[in-house]
Amino acid sequence: MTYSLLQPTPDGVQTVARFGTYVKARAAANEGHEYTATEMHPSGYVEVEDKHGQTLYLITWTKDEESY
Repeated sequence: MTYSLLQPTPDGVQTVARFGTYVKARAAANEGHEYTATEMHPSGYVEVEDKHGQTLYLITWTKDEESY
């Protein structure tokens, strides 16, 4: 799986980084913030918010293609 850390922008979202594990993506989303909360959405992404409820990042995931 590949986990993408996305940052909302006025024009949509911007990919900040990609990670091989959810734990690494979540740790990157926490950097520089004293508190973050997550909300998993049924449509397949996790919203990372600060203590004021402001969306900081979205984390999405995709299944990697298997190579033969």
